[in-house]
Amino acid sequence: MRVPATTLGKLRNLAGDLEEEKRWMEENEKALESVNRETEEVVEEAEKIEESTADLEAKIQSLKEQDLAEPLEQMLVNGDALPLPPETFQAPTMQLMDAIVSWGSLDP
Repeated sequence: MRVPATTLGKLRNLAGDLEEEKRWMEENEKALESVNRETEEVVEEAEKIEESTADLEAKIQSLKEQDLAEPLEQMLVNGDALPLPPETFQAPTMQLMDAIVSWGSLDP
């Protein structure tokens, strides 16, 4: 059987082309596996971050509720309209009052 020269040349190069194509496919498969591994790692890390964020949000909400509940309890127990620190209700001492009065009576 006679084969045209151009077709015969293509057939001779076919084995080399096939090997090159296999090598290229192997490289692409390795790259794809690497990308899949990295993607899985990123997804796992994102899930950990989401869990951590949810935990922190729950803690923040809990702290907010505690911060709001304590003054509310104090208002209800004390009957105060506004919870004030105990130092606010301390009267000045007599010595301080005498000093204020004597200072105001000084002539410049």
